[in-house]
Amino acid sequence: WEHPPTSESSQLMPPASDQDQSNVELTSSEAKVLEEAFLLLDHDNNTQLDMAELSHVLRATEADADPVAAMKLADQDRSGGVDLNELNNVLASEQFHAIDSSHYFVAVSLAEAETLRAVLHAAAGGPLLA
Repeated sequence: WEHPPTSESSQLMPPASDQDQSNVELTSSEAKVLEEAFLLLDHDNNTQLDMAELSHVLRATEADADPVAAMKLADQDRSGGVDLNELNNVLASEQFHAIDSSHYFVAVSLAEAETLRAVLHAAAGGPLLA
């Protein structure tokens, strides 16, 4: 990933409680895919992902997370690496989702998006139609 987040407003989402960490269960086929992916990413075959290997995971999944913060979050036993169980827990709890307090996300229809675009261009003095 080319541009790591530098703003303090972008941070990893901590779980609301320990109970939230077990809300999402992977199906057996998802667990198998995760295990296969883990084995491919564990380049040194030590059954743990180190910082470089975890960085590859973040890039591959396009997670907007700082590798150091992600390691701190995922390495639950503080062993210096993330094992398959820890990776499963952190992915299932959706803790890799970034929160950016300066952005808001809204789902809109195409017609609404076109109207918003026109309003923004009009406000900026640009043409309403491209």
